[in-house]
Amino acid sequence: MSEDASDREEWLGDAGENGDATEDAGAADDAGVPEDVESTDDPTDTGGPRRLHILTVPYRIARQGVGIVVFLFFVGVPGLTGALGSEGGLLGLVGIVAFASLFVGYFFAYYRRYEYELTADTFDIRSGVLSRREREIPLRRIQNVDISQSVVQRILGIASVSLETAGGGQTEAQLQYVSEDEAERLQSEVSRLRRASEASPGDPEADAEAA
Repeated sequence: MSEDASDREEWLGDAGENGDATEDAGAADDAGVPEDVESTDDPTDTGGPRRLHILTVPYRIARQGVGIVVFLFFVGVPGLTGALGSEGGLLGLVGIVAFASLFVGYFFAYYRRYEYELTADTFDIRSGVLSRREREIPLRRIQNVDISQSVVQRILGIASVSLETAGGGQTEAQLQYVSEDEAERLQSEVSRLRRASEASPGDPEADAEAA
């Protein structure tokens, strides 16, 4: 009889230890697996400020600067040579080199200081080489995002993006130049964010303007 009681007590002790272990394991699982974790993805996060395509620099230099340099070389240098002799020709060449350096430096500085950012409510542009200019274009005013390309731009894979506002399709801003993928992204995102803004509750300022 005493042996049966001893076996029963031993069995109950083992069962109690197993039950405690099971509860501890369940508590550990509950602590390790959070419930109802909220997503941190923000549908209005557009990646922060961006720059124009790097090919903007050589393309604009070639488009706007080559003609001026060629004109100075074939007209300015011979003119100075005829007026001042060989020293005038040398002075003209030095002037062309200095002008070309300033020209290249300006467009590179323009590229470095030009930034644009698409937010949930506005399209922001910061630009300016000598003086800084900041613009905020409300998305509700943008009626169309136009993408245009010339033959050369298609070969280079860049495009010009124009933001047209209400009132006769007036161009509010123009990005010269971004990649083709970026141009399509801007066109799609502006349309999506504008629809989301129109579907959301009215903005007191916008309602006041409409009134």
